This record gives sequence, structure tokens and C-alpha cells, in this order.
Amino acid sequence: MLAKIRRLLNVPTETSIPKPPFLLSAFLGHVFGRALGRVFGRVFGRVFVLAGLCLALGATGKAEETQNLPLVAARITAENFDTHHVGGPDSDAGIDDWFLSNGTICAAVSDPEHESATTPHGGVLIDLGHCGKDNDQFAVLQPMLNLSQSQIVPVSSIEAGSDAESAWLRTLALFSGIEIQTTYRLDRTTPTALGVTVRAKRIEDGGALFSLGAVLLHPSAQTPVFSLLRSDLSRSVGFRYPEIDRKSLQSLLAALISSDLTVLVGADTYPPISYGLARDSSTLASESTSTPKALASFSVTGKSFTGLNTMTNPLWFGETNRPPGLLQLGQLPFMDLEDKSEVAETFQIWVGERADVASITDQVFPQAELRRGQVDDATARIHIFLRNGAPFTEVRPGPDGQYALRLPPGDYSAEARADGDRKATVNFSVSHATHATTDEEPPPIPKLVLGTPGYISFPKNFTGRIIFLNEDGSGPARFGDDHLNFTIGGIRVIGGNEAPFMNLAAGSKHPEPRAIKPGKYRVVAVRGPEHEAHITSIEIRAGQTAVLEIPPLKRLFDTKGWISADFHVHSGESFDSSLPQHDQIVAFAASGTEVLVATEHDRIFDPRPAIQASGLSREMESIVGVEITSSYEGGDSPFAAGHLNAFPVKPRPKEYRAGAP
Repeated sequence: MLAKIRRLLNVPTETSIPKPPFLLSAFLGHVFGRALGRVFGRVFGRVFVLAGLCLALGATGKAEETQNLPLVAARITAENFDTHHVGGPDSDAGIDDWFLSNGTICAAVSDPEHESATTPHGGVLIDLGHCGKDNDQFAVLQPMLNLSQSQIVPVSSIEAGSDAESAWLRTLALFSGIEIQTTYRLDRTTPTALGVTVRAKRIEDGGALFSLGAVLLHPSAQTPVFSLLRSDLSRSVGFRYPEIDRKSLQSLLAALISSDLTVLVGADTYPPISYGLARDSSTLASESTSTPKALASFSVTGKSFTGLNTMTNPLWFGETNRPPGLLQLGQLPFMDLEDKSEVAETFQIWVGERADVASITDQVFPQAELRRGQVDDATARIHIFLRNGAPFTEVRPGPDGQYALRLPPGDYSAEARADGDRKATVNFSVSHATHATTDEEPPPIPKLVLGTPGYISFPKNFTGRIIFLNEDGSGPARFGDDHLNFTIGGIRVIGGNEAPFMNLAAGSKHPEPRAIKPGKYRVVAVRGPEHEAHITSIEIRAGQTAVLEIPPLKRLFDTKGWISADFHVHSGESFDSSLPQHDQIVAFAASGTEVLVATEHDRIFDPRPAIQASGLSREMESIVGVEITSSYEGGDSPFAAGHLNAFPVKPRPKEYRAGAP
């Protein structure tokens, strides 16, 4: 039956590119397929799931301190590129794209002729970060209509402008009789927030518009996602999302959540940043009504995407801050944007200076009370929950273990998580009384005590991969855990920096001792198929550092005349990985690879300088390549997304995606 529905709705099979599941495709096919026939099946079947909307960025700092910051809105040229681009591992914009800055944060919108990550259309937000800090980890915000990948907003033109208070970029699109205008604006009043306004207006006859939204990509858990519902904090889901099972109608409906703040937490291994997409309003205005009507919004999150969506008509049943159910989605076939009616949505995309949720929530709740606390391990993550268990925020402490964050009145619990499988929890309250007008310091959050773990010191001048198998049967020790616990259906989404092993390469930077759960371990060391494995045992005791000694692994086979190579390699320089170049290079050296071909997704990057900086030039060579994503649509491939690798290629640093074809 499911296969029959797929054929009816033209739902494609899985491909290797991260995409939102065709959530409502299966649902609408199931509910309306027989009643509305094949015509409606095709319309609603091209569902690339959810969409959200253009957004708004970053905020802190007093207005009087930002009056002299430059306001820039301009097209990027070869001459101004050095001052008109957003640096960082996900920086893509180049010549002919569009740049926006208020001196604090910088953003870039792609030219309409520059294809996006999943479609051949451009004119979308692709870069966002702090000016001059090279910390852009923003992949793309791809607007979509009617929950469908095939109905991408076809931006036709972009204009730039500025005045004494703000600078802006405005995109214009016309789709099926709907004029869609999106404005990205930066000002001095809220210097760390990008304001985004989307207006969709019916100007001529055309196809129905029942939803307005966007898909936000975050592949490979590079930026784990936290969702908050400011209108009812007790229903926030935080990092914990429902499972998306296209075979189950109940699961599909449960995956839809209410959220008006989506936070992306940057990877630990890059200059710190976080993003907070805050929906301020979604309304419908028409000539027949004097007051705009509020519209319902919902979102869905998978491993590699978050879809944000707003319905274009008020609900017949239900509340606007509740996720839609069967009755609400049953209204979709009857929704449309009538003549001279307009849907307007406003967002802020806040940019935080730390890689945590609190750097966003502190800006979204600026009047909340500032509370301070301390943890006995500065590497810990502190999660703040309402007393009913609903997550509110998450904060990382400073080098001294102290932290501070803003909290509305209420009863809370704070949970610290750290390496070595350690946790600690304390309860506290924030009263309704304010301390803002007095010199009295609010009481501190009780200290979180995690205790002392054991530590492991790794062998020096050793090349190989080391696995620690705990003899208590709990599995291998894991390194690089971000302690955020980003889960889909109760299953953790593992980030690119986490692994059940450690990679070492003689000649590269030697890692510091790492915390590890006390116990007895069987240690296995390997270096690819050409070398023998080495097995030893070690005991880790709390408060002590165990020194691991492993001799160089012996070569088993003479491979003279042969080269060990990998022709498909990603790193944090493209959206499909968050692993820094140095760590990736060490990982390949530890596995015995002699040649790696860098094939970043739709971006040309040369890793040879990083190999040299890692001290491994004698052991490894690289070839510059690229992985190209096709966006062809038509004929036998209505949703084609093909991947092909090419090498050698040469990067063109000032061009869009460094000149990737």
C-alpha cells in the first residue's frame, strides 16, 4: 500500500543528500488520496516537508556603543570581496552575491543565478556570522511554498539599500500569481539580530497557496537544534524531538511541534557561535478585515534539517500555538491566498557569541533575572529545565567553572554533564521579585559537583587508532561528546566530532589527557590493514592519570608500488561534516591513508596547507576535488539529486563556493 501511495504521489526514494522526509506527502496521500483523486495527490505529494520562514539575527550591546558602526548593503565584487564577505567554515558567498553588515554581524544572500544546496534557485540566506571572526556555520535557509520541494521561491531580483539607521537587502519573486518579497535588515539598535520580513501577496490568478515556509539545513549534527515555545515554555522540546516515521500516520502527526524559537548551537571545534531563529508574528491581512488575523505555525526537525511552516488561512478549529492535528491538516485543500490578501511574517535571527543556547535565550529574554552559578569542571555543559522537565536553555561555563544566564520567574533544575559519564543536578527557584533596581545580588544557583574522573594520557610518537573497550560491558569509551543529547525519537544524533576511538599521528600535535570513566579497559590499537593490531589492558582510577604505552605497530605487508587513497573525503569546510581539517588529516594518517582527495560538497577547498601545518607532509598528500550535487528536475527525475566527484580542480577563492561547478 505504501509503495502504491509513493507511486501515486511521485515521492522519490532516499538519496544520499540530506533532505527533509516527505512527511505530509505520505500523510496527505493517505487522508485525501481517494477523496480528492490523483490531481490533489500530485499537488500535495511533492512534499519536501515543512518550511519555515525567513528569519532574524543576533542581539546584544547598547545602542549608544554602536552608533558609529558601518552599515553596508552591497553586491560583492572582485574589488570589495576582502571586506564584503562572511568568513568561516561554511562561508560560500562570492562575486555577484549580496553582502549585508552593521559592523557587528555580517550576512550574505546568494545571487538568484547561484543554485542552493538542494535546488537550482538562489536568492537565499547562505552566510551569517560575527564580522571578522571567521565563525560562519550557517548552511542555508531555503524558502519553500506549499510544503513542496518543487515549489521553491523563484527569486528574480535583489536590491540593496541603507539609511541612517539600517541597511537592507530585498528579494523579489513571482510564483503562480503570488508576489513574494523578503527583506533582510540590520540596524544599530539590535546589532546582533538580523531582521527578516516576508510578505506574500496575491496579485493575479494562479495556483493555491496554503503554506509559506522554509527548510533550514544542519547536516551531520554540525549545529545541534534546540526548540523553545516562548508562549508556553512548559511545552518546549529542547534538543529532544519526536521520531519521523513515514509509515505511521500517528508518528507523522506527533513529529509536528509548536516552536517559535529555533536555536542552532555551533560546533565546539570552531570559533564559537550560535543562531536563534525567533518568529515574532505571522498574520493575514485583507481588504475585508480591519485587523490582521493570526496564523498557525509549526515545525518539524530531523537529523539534517528543520522545517518551519505557516498556514496561509486562520484555522477553523484549534489554537495557533498548538501543532496541527488531523482536523487542521484536513483544512489544507481549502486554503488559499485570496485576491489582494497578504501574509506577513517577521523574524529575528539572533547571533550568539558562545556555542550554547543561553547566548541566544539571554538576548530573547533581556528583562529576565541574571542568575549565576558554578560547576567544578569547566568542560561541563549545564542544562536548565523547568521543574516539570521541560527544557529551557543550556549554557557552557567559563574557564573558572562559573556561568551566568537570564531566567524568567519559576522553579528550575540545573543538570551538569561532562566526560567520564558524569552528571550532577541541583534545584533552585527564580522569584518574581526583581533585583534590577537594587544593589542586592540574586542568590546563586547551588554549586554543581561532578566529582573527579580518571584521565588517560596517550602514547607519544605513535600513529594509529586506539579503542578503549570497557570490561564492564558498557561499550567503548567515547571521545568528543558535546553533551547536548540532540535526539530524534530517543536516538542520539552523533556529531562529527564524537567517536568511540582516538586518532593519533606522530609528528602532529599531541592531544592533552582526556577524562574517561574509571574502570578496567581492553585497549586495541590499529593502523589500517597494512599493520598488525596491538592489544593491551589498562585500569583507570578516579583522580589519577593513567599513562598508556603502545609500541609502534609493525608493518605486516610490503606494499611497495601501491598507494592507499580515499577519493571521497569531507571535513568541516562543507555542510556535510563538522570535523576540522587537522582532525580529519590525523584520522587518515592513523588509518594508513597516503593520499586523500578533498571532495567537499559544492565547494572547492585545498587541504594541502592544513596537511603541512599538521606536520604530516611526508606521510600524506592531497588532491583538490569537489562533490557536485545536481538539481536537475524533469522527465524521469522529478526530484533528482545526483552526486558526482571530480578531481583535480582549482579553487577560485573570490567566487561563489570557490568556483565549484
